[in-house]
Amino acid sequence: MKGQGSTEYLVILAVVLVVALIVIGLLGQFTGFSGAGLEQQSKAYWQGTQPFALQSVKITDTTIQLQMENRLATKINLTNITFDGQTINTTNVPFPVTPFAAGQVKVVYGVNNSPCTGRNPGDTYQVNKVIFTYTSGGATGLTQSGDKTLYGKCSQ
Repeated sequence: MKGQGSTEYLVILAVVLVVALIVIGLLGQFTGFSGAGLEQQSKAYWQGTQPFALQSVKITDTTIQLQMENRLATKINLTNITFDGQTINTTNVPFPVTPFAAGQVKVVYGVNNSPCTGRNPGDTYQVNKVIFTYTSGGATGLTQSGDKTLYGKCSQ
């Protein structure tokens, strides 16, 4: 009789573990384990960074469009943007200086080193290291480096 009770206990325990794994797997499809969840987390993170916050990002196979906001109470000058170590050349206000007044939002356009080069619209891109270089007052060479990967979908 003792053997039968132990066997039943182990079978019930195994069933509970299998059900738990199935539930975790299903939840993973709706939360941060999926690509959509990663994109939402990335967007929320980058909208809250400072001194530069990314309000929106649109990347095609040839262009990069970043809607950037200066979150500081002072004027700062954006001097460089790199994606995974590759400089993004801007077209609207050429580097070395793109001035941002306190709280100002600007769209910065880039024309090279797109993470969507060779990809189709709707494909997911990933930029592991985003670095903004800027000046503030008399200080030069200041950098903002993101702690989280920038995820998104390639646009047309």
